[in-house]
Amino acid sequence: MGRAWRGVPIWLLRCIVAVTTLAASLLLPGTPEAGESTPARVVGRAPGITGGFTPRPVAAPASRSRQANRPISVVALGDSVIAGTACRCVAYVDLYAEALRRRLGVAVQARNLGAPAQTSADVLAQLSPGGTASVAVSSADVVVLTIGANDFAPSSACDSCADTAAGYAVQLRSLRGNLVDTLGLVKRLGHGHPARVLLTGYWNVWLDGAVASRLGNSYVRLAAAVTQRTNAVLAAVAAASGARYVDLFSAFKGAGDRDDTALLADDGDHPSAAGHQLIANALVAASRDWSASLTAASATG
Repeated sequence: MGRAWRGVPIWLLRCIVAVTTLAASLLLPGTPEAGESTPARVVGRAPGITGGFTPRPVAAPASRSRQANRPISVVALGDSVIAGTACRCVAYVDLYAEALRRRLGVAVQARNLGAPAQTSADVLAQLSPGGTASVAVSSADVVVLTIGANDFAPSSACDSCADTAAGYAVQLRSLRGNLVDTLGLVKRLGHGHPARVLLTGYWNVWLDGAVASRLGNSYVRLAAAVTQRTNAVLAAVAAASGARYVDLFSAFKGAGDRDDTALLADDGDHPSAAGHQLIANALVAASRDWSASLTAASATG
């Protein structure tokens, strides 16, 4: 028996110390004492899931993924109609680009190179190598083309124009040749990835609506006949070249008996704001099946 400490046998003190040391060694480091809160910890598995931890792939934020996409490029070529003359409104190419942006969810850039008084020969010349238009078209995803009306002599009365639509055969042949060359050049400029082409027709190559009516029935009938022949050339060239023809005659005038005055500017020649919106809607409808390819082109850059 050992000595006692303050009346407690030494052997009993040694037993108490040993038991205390053993208990301390069994406690985990950092274990909170009674009454303390346990801090939250990141564990290696989801609640209720057994097995090893497999991290879930985290989707990149939408803004980051869109930064990797390049904008879809829409280039407009043509005359004063596509340029937005006499309207003081948003031209249909910009309206079309905005509609594409909303529908596809990607950025769309529109570049309008249309200009007043342009003829089909002018547009063909505009695409000469190295020029602004050829550079823009070479990287375009969509080209919108409205051209042809200025190939025919403007007329304010039938006395100053040919008696029948057949009198414009020379202009129609020239228009056809220039369009074939223009669309062929657009294709070559694409370097294996040519732009989709939307080639619009016309509601009238001359004046229309209430303004045309004041010029007499003969003028109205001849204007309609020349317009129909012009549109036939545009549609035929589009079909042969792989472009998409957009029928604006039906959009504005139905079967030819609809008054389109409200769709025209005060000059009776160019579209009004309502007319531009109608044309934009027609372009959207004509290119609806391109959505997947345009989105893919944007994603791949």
